[in-house]
Amino acid sequence: MSDSAQNPYATGSTGGSSDGLSQLRMVAKTGSVITLALAMGIVTVSVILGFMTSQKDFGDSNAFRLDADSMVFVVIGFGKFLVCVAACVILRSVSKRKVAEIMQSSETPFPVPIREDSKLPPVTKAATQTLFTSTLIGQALFEGGAMLNAILMFLDQNFIFLIPIVLGVAGVLFQMPTESRLRSALENASVAK
Repeated sequence: MSDSAQNPYATGSTGGSSDGLSQLRMVAKTGSVITLALAMGIVTVSVILGFMTSQKDFGDSNAFRLDADSMVFVVIGFGKFLVCVAACVILRSVSKRKVAEIMQSSETPFPVPIREDSKLPPVTKAATQTLFTSTLIGQALFEGGAMLNAILMFLDQNFIFLIPIVLGVAGVLFQMPTESRLRSALENASVAK
């Protein structure tokens, strides 16, 4: 065995060839696995903490409450989630501009639309990595907001925090990098002015 250790998440060759399309597929598959793992992590932690919260005897009080005692936790949890959403929107905007700069720096024209036999320019790898990185950061922002709310749900014994948790899972899943989304983003960036 003379094989050296290799990165299992490597995205293929650096040259321009139809191998770029397989590179897009590999990034999409890797991104899908990471997306599902992030979502399952949020769900698992939330279910465990939700179960522990449900063991409390709520008596006359409501399990979904916005009373004065809970308001500090609610403001912190929902506020953090809103900050994460805003940061994700800003990140997407910056990322789109960066990918457009990368794509337009290429001397080789980018094929629009991308077909099976298309030769993709070498800048495709850098643009794809930029898209993938911004997607991961955006998903991590949603995960952080959801996890904080899961912890606050347990601490405050209040199921109102399920709202940002569910929105956090939806935000992570909504950003899943599929092959069609990557193609569309690269095509749009190559023609952006």
